[in-house]
Amino acid sequence: MQAATWSASGDRIVNYKTTSDKLEAPQEFKFEGSIIICLNRESALPELHALKSRSIFHRLELTYQQLVNGIFPKIAEKELDGNAEELCRFIKENSNPASELEIRDLMKSIDLYRYANRNGADWRELVDGIIDTDDELNLVWKLMNNGSTTKENVKKFKEETGKSRQTYFNKKKKLKKLVEK
Repeated sequence: MQAATWSASGDRIVNYKTTSDKLEAPQEFKFEGSIIICLNRESALPELHALKSRSIFHRLELTYQQLVNGIFPKIAEKELDGNAEELCRFIKENSNPASELEIRDLMKSIDLYRYANRNGADWRELVDGIIDTDDELNLVWKLMNNGSTTKENVKKFKEETGKSRQTYFNKKKKLKKLVEK
């Protein structure tokens, strides 16, 4: 991968050695294609750092609202030919920023929606299993939106989780990032 992403001479020469006589490919070739690598989260792996340093890197971070109000409906409409609205509405009504949704979750939901409709199953029950919510983040989200004071919310969080005030604020900070990115 490193050889395919960058070379000081400009030519990206990929080579590898094999003892197999089954492979009908050259052991060395000039790579002229493009590579797109998508990750949900950055990784500390040195191999990925090496690829990143040889690439044009673009961080794409979407807020919960951008996903459920923008990206999800567009993808679902393309995939479901006019039946996207009810699926997207269900996901939006049964999730919040604590759900930490990803585009992959939508794609799984679309597959389950199709499967359920072909087989007479309840797609809502199946899709609900995809929406995975961190219980503590969900609690903080609800507390942030309940109209109570921060002091009352911290007290309630500590009572329900047994965790510290600092944990409440760490979770709150994480949620704000998911909402505001």
